[in-house]
Amino acid sequence: LIEGPPLGWAAGPTLVSYVVMVVAAGSLVARERRAANLVMPWTLFRRPGFTGANLVGFLFNFALYGSIFMLSLFLQNGRGASPLAAGLELVPMTIWFPLGNLVYSRISAHHTNGSLLTVCMPLAGLASLTMITVTTTTPYWVLAIAVAVASIGAGIISPGMTAALVDSAGAEHA
Repeated sequence: LIEGPPLGWAAGPTLVSYVVMVVAAGSLVARERRAANLVMPWTLFRRPGFTGANLVGFLFNFALYGSIFMLSLFLQNGRGASPLAAGLELVPMTIWFPLGNLVYSRISAHHTNGSLLTVCMPLAGLASLTMITVTTTTPYWVLAIAVAVASIGAGIISPGMTAALVDSAGAEHA
């Protein structure tokens, strides 16, 4: 699907990818309807906490991996960095995210996952919004700080969201 813009959305390879996606999704549904041992207990989606945690997880991962992709393109195409230089400029993301995980392990005993997600998601979102204002002439340190703050928030969100998901699934499905 990433070839849609250069090849055209109605080009042969793009259309084949649509067909493969539909066939794969249909195959999963057909397999799950016949199987005695399901890939996962789909009834869990009837639980609001489970569905909500999955939605947050989907949006979180979409934003996280999308930002890595877009930032690397911006650094290379917008600012003229080489692939190596762009990778090095993304180091704040790779340093602060695991540090956010460590912060989570320290504060999660004193705060609920809900309160941590409520605080950290807007924090990471605001830092990400700051990245929208970055132009090719913005000093790198501004981008680095925005990436670092968003990554700290993401590092706290990830285990909090995972814990909320596992908790909502219950011990029998954890």
